[in-house]
Amino acid sequence: ETQPAEVFRKSKPAGFVDKGGDFSWPAEHTLFLTLEEPLEAGNTYSVSFPELAPDIAELSFDYQPNASRSEALQVSQLGFRPDDPLKVGYLSMWLGDGGGLDYPDNLEFQLIEVQTEEAVYNGTAQQVHTPNQSEDARDRDYTLTEVHQLDFSSVSQPGNYRLCVEGIGCSFNFPIGQNVWQEAFTTSARGFYHQRSGIAIGAPHSEFSRPRAYHPEDGLQVYQSGATLLEVEMGLGSLETFSTLSSKKTETLVPNAWGGYFDAGDWDRRTHHLSVPRGLLELHNLFPEHFKTASLNIPESQNQLPDIVDEALWSVDFFRRLQTPEGGIRGGIQAAAEITAYGTGSWQEPQLVMAYAPDVWSSYTYAGVAARAAFTLKSYDPERASTYQESALKAMAYAEANYQEGTYTEELQHHVKDQRNLAALELYRLTQDSQWHELFLATTLFNDPAAEVSVYGQQEQRDAAFLYARLNTAELNTTESSEARTNDQTLSIDEPVQENAKNAFLRYADTLVALTQTSAFGWSKDHPESPIGWGNGLGAPQGVNLLQAHALTQNQKYLLAGISSTQFPGGANPDNTVFTTGLGDRSPQNPLIIDQRITNQAPPPGITIYGPSDLSFYNKYWTIE
Repeated sequence: ETQPAEVFRKSKPAGFVDKGGDFSWPAEHTLFLTLEEPLEAGNTYSVSFPELAPDIAELSFDYQPNASRSEALQVSQLGFRPDDPLKVGYLSMWLGDGGGLDYPDNLEFQLIEVQTEEAVYNGTAQQVHTPNQSEDARDRDYTLTEVHQLDFSSVSQPGNYRLCVEGIGCSFNFPIGQNVWQEAFTTSARGFYHQRSGIAIGAPHSEFSRPRAYHPEDGLQVYQSGATLLEVEMGLGSLETFSTLSSKKTETLVPNAWGGYFDAGDWDRRTHHLSVPRGLLELHNLFPEHFKTASLNIPESQNQLPDIVDEALWSVDFFRRLQTPEGGIRGGIQAAAEITAYGTGSWQEPQLVMAYAPDVWSSYTYAGVAARAAFTLKSYDPERASTYQESALKAMAYAEANYQEGTYTEELQHHVKDQRNLAALELYRLTQDSQWHELFLATTLFNDPAAEVSVYGQQEQRDAAFLYARLNTAELNTTESSEARTNDQTLSIDEPVQENAKNAFLRYADTLVALTQTSAFGWSKDHPESPIGWGNGLGAPQGVNLLQAHALTQNQKYLLAGISSTQFPGGANPDNTVFTTGLGDRSPQNPLIIDQRITNQAPPPGITIYGPSDLSFYNKYWTIE
């Protein structure tokens, strides 16, 4: 028997309990023991707490550092494709009140093939982070300890592997295989199906089940409010959301307000959600042949459309139903309070539900996404495409008629004005009507060669830059479009503006490449100055702009950075957790999905949580009690 020379503890919340409004958090504790002598491989050891905690049973384990898993080894549990140019794991450990743990330089590591137990690769760890080293533009060290990278990028043989470091231990197993990204994508994309409102979830499409929720045929009534997203905190304004919605409630019913996606622990659906179909449709348009056969096992899987397009339309259709006869788009629907009545599921909503009034921001946002939907549908279902085109043009007409130049604050400029700019470009690509090109050119940043899209909040200008950089005159001047024009008008692209847009986008992407090189685990963010927290956590890769830059240039540096940014949410993080339910060996079991808790089921697959939060940001800007 021996007593440890030192004991350190790392503690963190592991869920929460709501006792009638009194919240308490069970904690998970990790103890670190410093021993006088090193353990010997092959021996069996026992740990007990006879005096401090006699109720805890004695723990016995065989010390096998080349086989036993260690929390100090982190690697993406999603795995890698054989041709991925970057395959890395990490070695790091923060000891809580014991601080960071230093490792010797140039430690040897092995890549072990699980089935044969043979080492297929030997390498040397390289230190990539030291304590107190800034990881981003916020000058924060989020890791607080050394981080060493284990690079095995040259390995391409498919199989099941683990990383091991002599005397320390091994990582979770992970695959190298041709379909690892497709499998991860399918699970993640099916998270949208599992969050659909207005439909019952269950067999044959999922083992997770939930009754139909928020559908008018089940008795739900949605009342029109006079409040818009432009004026309330849940949108772009400053007024308290729920009191403003309620004070402006009317007795007018909005009869067809169903569909869209729930998010987190509430069941609102707002204009912000349109970023989902915008991204899904862009994925399809970049790789149409791939997505024609990529099944998501959703109710629409047997129709003529690719599943990714059907999933995108589920959200677009919700807002199309909210369109007024004048063309305006209501900003979504919202219950009268942020937190629903305790113990009720989404299909049991007991609160008053209201629809926002239409506004120009929501209308511009929808017009752009609906135009993208119509453009995508042209090759599959021209008649349905015309429906979305007509709806997009009506929304744009409403927004243009109600847009008031000079009335928007600097803060709103990156939202209202930039959504207007992006919608005009989407409509130009769709309709080949030069008036939309003229509006785009009049409102774009890229008339200036020095224009930047690095200001926080300029996502719409970045989206427009990517779209305009990819446009070509052949695409615009198709036979179909030329027949609809008069006087043999030829549509064109402003080449200087296009070049400026591409260069500005790539300059921004280069800042994200640099971020993957300064962050300890190679992650990126949507902006170097973004706080790590609500809506901007590291639970998702945040690498879209990097992959867009690769699509524009085929430059390997963007692909490397994009793959790097996926490692942290894929499990290569200090928690050894994949931040999407249903993926890897360790994933979230209690995400903020109320319906899961009410029905007492395992979480539906494909739910990506925000991930770690930087509490220093919250302490600075909000009071946490």
